[in-house]
Amino acid sequence: MKMMKIKQGDYVNGSKVEDIKEIDSEPHYLVAYFDWGAKKPQSRWLPEHLVTSYVSAEDFEKVKMVVKE
Repeated sequence: MKMMKIKQGDYVNGSKVEDIKEIDSEPHYLVAYFDWGAKKPQSRWLPEHLVTSYVSAEDFEKVKMVVKE
């Protein structure tokens, strides 16, 4: 998958990117998600090579507007 310039606020693998940092020369994205097994929110650093889907924050907002109508 060709990577776009992912930034804070975008969505990767269905989760919002809270922060970005370089770890071992690869971008990693801090994402938050709800772990139903633990029954509480979790966060993890997702390395770029594991990103399978991407939606920009702008595109996500456009979709939210269409759904509300």
